[in-house]
Amino acid sequence: MKLMHVAIMITDKAEIVNFYENIFQMKIVKEFVLPKELSHKIFNKNIDTEAILLQKDEMQLEVFIVENKGESAFNHLCISFPKRELIVSKAKEAGYKVIRIPRKNFDIIFIIDNDQNFYEIKES
Repeated sequence: MKLMHVAIMITDKAEIVNFYENIFQMKIVKEFVLPKELSHKIFNKNIDTEAILLQKDEMQLEVFIVENKGESAFNHLCISFPKRELIVSKAKEAGYKVIRIPRKNFDIIFIIDNDQNFYEIKES
């Protein structure tokens, strides 16, 4: 198992430079918009959401830009497993919620624990 990234939210995009680049010395790897269709399927938010992937050494942060402080809809940990389908099967069998969104190249998979913590599951 390997931690791939941690997803957090901020309300002011200027913090990407002011805090994450200047303080943590992170670099922007990718900027994207999470389309409202995916946002709704995964996080139950029907909005297009701007996101920025930052990295320093082996650490990655996926930062979602949101309007309201204290909102936690997009927070999640992304973890990779050598055989992710085994983890997904175990989670389903144990009664945990699994969200699978078929995509062209790979499915997006989230497992949600009983405390509503979201885990994005990737294949390593």
